[in-house]
Amino acid sequence: MWTVPDLRKSLHLDQIIPMLEQFSIKPQANFVDDEIICPAIEFDIPVLGRTLYVPRGTSAVVHLPEGRNITYNAGAYYLNLPPQRGYAVTLVDVCPKDTPLPPIKGQTSDAWDTFLSVKVFWQVTRPEKAVGSPNFAHLLRDGARSEVADFLRTMPMERVILTPGGPATLSNQQIGRIIRNNLRERFISFGISIIEVLIIDRIGDKRCLDIINNVVIKSKTIEAELILEEKKNQLETKQIGLDGLLRVSRHKNDL
Repeated sequence: MWTVPDLRKSLHLDQIIPMLEQFSIKPQANFVDDEIICPAIEFDIPVLGRTLYVPRGTSAVVHLPEGRNITYNAGAYYLNLPPQRGYAVTLVDVCPKDTPLPPIKGQTSDAWDTFLSVKVFWQVTRPEKAVGSPNFAHLLRDGARSEVADFLRTMPMERVILTPGGPATLSNQQIGRIIRNNLRERFISFGISIIEVLIIDRIGDKRCLDIINNVVIKSKTIEAELILEEKKNQLETKQIGLDGLLRVSRHKNDL
């Protein structure tokens, strides 16, 4: 029975290279839209073995017949595996990604509608876990919407949206960190690392803002009226004093 070393001795190098190419596996990084996983490719391992070529920016998860997975980063690998059928390989995109999301609506703790626009920066760090989530783009959008809505429920609107005369609001960085930390917990089991959450825009409920603006305008109007009244009283006091001085002066002249 021929063994691999015997075959290598009996063949010249110019015969071995084409043979190895014939037994190579070269999955293509043809990712559809914003998905991160290519459909699995089934293969067998012949006596001479196979060489796996993993494209740049990807990792390959090789599924063994007994159910285990082996992950290979970008590069070329000789698969020293038992010769048999039932193997498969899944290509996973491991390049850093950023996903912008349209305004997400939520209600603050004081029941005002508020909108946050965010961009999520993320990356696959555990490809063997990510292969179980082929629709990750949808999971990410749904997860981000849920975390933004949960965050808004814990805050009054004046802590999220800057209002005239209101308290200091949380900064974009502070809001982004809160949402990022919650997203990390949500997606750690999917093999995904949430790098950062950037707050693009925040919009408060127009009804609430109109009420606050009207209150501020009225308050400023009342304040201005009080200042005018005070100045008027000061002028009247000064006038009374001047009139008294004039009467005293005339009395002295009459004497």
